[in-house]
Amino acid sequence: MKAQGMCLNEIKKAIENVNVQHEEMDVQNICQHMKALQNEISTLVENMEQQDQSKKDFIKNKVSSESVALMQSLLLLIT
Repeated sequence: MKAQGMCLNEIKKAIENVNVQHEEMDVQNICQHMKALQNEISTLVENMEQQDQSKKDFIKNKVSSESVALMQSLLLLIT
């Protein structure tokens, strides 16, 4: 940029603008991933509701407390 005749102030503004654009892209990507996770969670909840009680209990016993905490955190972020 300096070789193209830009002053340091212009270079700084250009770099800051690129950083903001990358941050906006990151936020958009995260939102898309969260929407996809929300769809997956909704599908899983629907499927689980259709199971009989013994299968529900089996699934609940296989899910660790850390997984439950993670799922609850994700649900809070999504909603």
